[in-house]
Amino acid sequence: MQIQADHSGNESAGPRFTADELRSAIARLSAADLARLKQASKVFSGISGIMEDDLIQESYTRALEGRRTCGRTVGLVPFLCGVMKSIASQETEARKIGLRPVTVLKNGIVVLPDGKADAVSPEQAAAAAIDERPLIARVHAAIEGDEKLELLVEGIYDQMRGAELRNLLGVDEQGLAALRKKLKRRLQEASAERTT
Repeated sequence: MQIQADHSGNESAGPRFTADELRSAIARLSAADLARLKQASKVFSGISGIMEDDLIQESYTRALEGRRTCGRTVGLVPFLCGVMKSIASQETEARKIGLRPVTVLKNGIVVLPDGKADAVSPEQAAAAAIDERPLIARVHAAIEGDEKLELLVEGIYDQMRGAELRNLLGVDEQGLAALRKKLKRRLQEASAERTT
């Protein structure tokens, strides 16, 4: 039996799962749960460029080391998907702003540059002119905090449809339809707020 969200309000064991509880639950993940994690890792891998298995492994590592903690009201699979989303977002953000140190060797000795170049590269300028970052940022702002909607949007970005989305989200057809309607309402509300 894996960790399930506890909505009873009973926090006698603490508000968050311990590393041992998480370790035990990860070891007992079902084939369906592992498939959902794999599907989510495909989505986030496409966004961040991090290998799928590395995303899953890093989500386990962060949970087990206590760098990310899982509240008792959150299921294990949505929690791990949220960790993967965070890892992918951090990687994407770091790539955008160029926070990757480059090691240069000269005669086997590390040579450090004098400082970070502040100038925008021609590639960055061209990409910024044609990408949809402002629109995507508004979509993410409208759904922030709703993990199911965030996963739905990430799946849609990755061109998933139908069964793939249902698998990723762990819902049936009606559940997917309900999430799509919820997303549409959120985006309409956000659009209405921008025009007023």
